[in-house]
Amino acid sequence: MITAVRERDGSLIGFAKVTRDLTERRAAQEKAIADARRIAQAEAANTTKSEFLAAMSHELRTPLNAIGGYVDLLSLGIGGPTTPAQTEYLGRIRKGQQHLLGIITDLLNFSRIEAGHLNYEVAPVFLRSVVESVAPMIEPTAATKKIELKRHSLADECVVLGDRARIDQIVLNILSNAIKYTAAGGTIDIKGAFSAKTASISVTDTGRGIPREKLESIFEPFVQLGRSLSSAHEGMGLGLAISRDLARAMSGDLTVSSKVGVGSTFTLTLPRVLPPE
Repeated sequence: MITAVRERDGSLIGFAKVTRDLTERRAAQEKAIADARRIAQAEAANTTKSEFLAAMSHELRTPLNAIGGYVDLLSLGIGGPTTPAQTEYLGRIRKGQQHLLGIITDLLNFSRIEAGHLNYEVAPVFLRSVVESVAPMIEPTAATKKIELKRHSLADECVVLGDRARIDQIVLNILSNAIKYTAAGGTIDIKGAFSAKTASISVTDTGRGIPREKLESIFEPFVQLGRSLSSAHEGMGLGLAISRDLARAMSGDLTVSSKVGVGSTFTLTLPRVLPPE
């Protein structure tokens, strides 16, 4: 800023100059503009990705559902009797079809969670009811691997506030993982607990365990412990990432404790619904 300096009679005797360094303020303004632009670009990219995955999901589900339908028809003998070998092949086709549908569902759910497009129907949920509903889904797989599935009684006080469908999804995922990583002849325990403000379901297996340095990374997207080209463990590595995001969206959490060679315990904790006084 330049200001004229004058005598009392108004005659000009010179100028006063004040200089202010605006470099930091200008840099801060430019950074704020750049950050806002990046956020807008990221949001636009997420929206585009979600729309793409939704469209892809629909396009892939249609032929996969058709494959499942024709497998059912052939299994029912609509096209004539099938030999034992053909029945086995149909079972393998069905397994592959269900596996692909599961991957597509995981991708779509992960995208929706990232974009904040999942809706939650929050209501009181009895954790005992969750176990009674979900455990039978994985019992045949456990029986095939000769894994003992122990369901311990969950107290009446184990009532949480959350979305029943999402809670079922989380528990099914951690039970499926427990079976996947537990060797034949192992044991899986399902227990419940509650405190003044929370209630939880814990799934403890006798699997190979998780190294301490890997305990947090297993919840990252597309991470599978011990995955390799020869690994028998299928999937995209999204199940635990989705499950923890769902738990946290319901004001809860999904945590793990583990010891290599002994086993792991995954615990879903949610806000507890307190009984009326």
